[in-house]
Amino acid sequence: MNAAAPAGWRLEVTEDMRKGKITEMYIELLRLSGENDRQKVWQSAAKFELTLWTQSVDKATYWTKLEKKVAALKKKPQPGTVAPPLPAAPQQVSSAPSIPHQQQHQQAPSIQTQAQYSSQMGANSMQFNQAMLMQQAEMLKKQQEQHQLAALNHARQQQAQAQAQAQAAAQAKAAADKQQLQEQQRLHALNLARQQQLATARAAAAAAPAPVPTPPM
Repeated sequence: MNAAAPAGWRLEVTEDMRKGKITEMYIELLRLSGENDRQKVWQSAAKFELTLWTQSVDKATYWTKLEKKVAALKKKPQPGTVAPPLPAAPQQVSSAPSIPHQQQHQQAPSIQTQAQYSSQMGANSMQFNQAMLMQQAEMLKKQQEQHQLAALNHARQQQAQAQAQAQAAAQAKAAADKQQLQEQQRLHALNLARQQQLATARAAAAAAPAPVPTPPM
């Protein structure tokens, strides 16, 4: 059998692969939602992935749905996005390069944002690892319970078969004993009838008159 077992296909998907897809969804959801609570956004992405992970019957279904979800999120425009303005007439360019005032103010916050993002990703990764361990422990527990239940059912089936065999053997023995008893009764009746016939013949012989002797000539 070439296809993976119902639970075996999950062994083909590494933790890094799952993290990668969750991270992609997290980035797009963060862009679209404008939510300040990054932990909430990460949990939303992780919950969606975990739902597919537990409900998908094979790797292809799981991976295809994840890819479609990420692609759909990437296609959605950010709320409040407006069309870019038409290009203005060219102006005389100064010989000295200048940095826009807004860009100068954004450079410092961007470094802080990246640091916060990296810190948040580290915390999310730790929580993801904990969730993975809990999920694996739960799956192991369920497998052990299934094995115990299967062993119990097997033992019950064996016990039922043993009881059925013992009952059949007892019935066969009872039938054999009954047949033997009937045969013994038949032989006893036959012997009794023979004895009665012999006794009747003897009684008849004893009751018969003695022959009269014939005088000599």
